[in-house]
Amino acid sequence: WRTLTLTANYTYIDSRQDSPFASYDDKRLPLRPAHEAYAKAEARVPVGGHELRPWGDLMFTSGNFIDAANLFQVPSRLLVGVGVKAQLGEHLLFGFEVKNLTANQVESITLDPPPSASVSTIPRAVSDFLGYPLPGRAFYLTSEASF
Repeated sequence: WRTLTLTANYTYIDSRQDSPFASYDDKRLPLRPAHEAYAKAEARVPVGGHELRPWGDLMFTSGNFIDAANLFQVPSRLLVGVGVKAQLGEHLLFGFEVKNLTANQVESITLDPPPSASVSTIPRAVSDFLGYPLPGRAFYLTSEASF
């Protein structure tokens, strides 16, 4: 029964500011994306007396603003990851992981209102919540020891 593990979560937040300043009132709270979703599938596969755990995951974060006036928007992003862990012995676990498998580094921001009929979106680097650009494809080696 524990061969396949599925994990998923979703969060929706519609948070707005209540401010006496017109430039902030009823604007979205900065650094709070409206939608966040995560899903992961992991399998346990016995191989030659050891256990392999291949997995894949998806993480979606909707666009959000990093300023109170909602002038600077961080684009939405969909990141794909894959990896495998190998149980070697009773206490050792080694892993290899690839984050942002698709090397997604640029997303489009919809301009509202658009400045002209021919310009309705602009490219922007995929960023974290503070506006720092995220790396492209990244590789990780891990080890875990339990006693």
